Amino acid sequence: MAATSTHKGSAGEREALAILRNLGFTVTRRPRYTQGHDLTLAGGLHVVEVKRHATVTPGKVNKWWAQACRQAEVADALPLLLYRGDRQPWTAVVEVDGERITLDVDGLRQFLDSVVPCF
Repeated sequence: MAATSTHKGSAGEREALAILRNLGFTVTRRPRYTQGHDLTLAGGLHVVEVKRHATVTPGKVNKWWAQACRQAEVADALPLLLYRGDRQPWTAVVEVDGERITLDVDGLRQFLDSVVPCF
């Protein structure tokens, strides 16, 4: 992985961490040198895969979602994908009743408020 890609990924993780914390959730970031998901919501109910790329395509989102689901299965948690393309807002993907849904940040806050226990 190129240094700029690594830097962009790390910056994206920090941005996503700040967004989730600003929404009022307790979130931890995994050390960069570990394998697996990027962030964990309090209580470990959801693990978060963060993607920050220049361009976002449906194919990329499908690939990222599959990765988020694999990592959540390993962690025995629910997947949450947060991604953003250049000059685009953050978008979240979650699963509700077996269906994948896409949310903006406000929709993500409402969703998490309904499923994440208070810690």
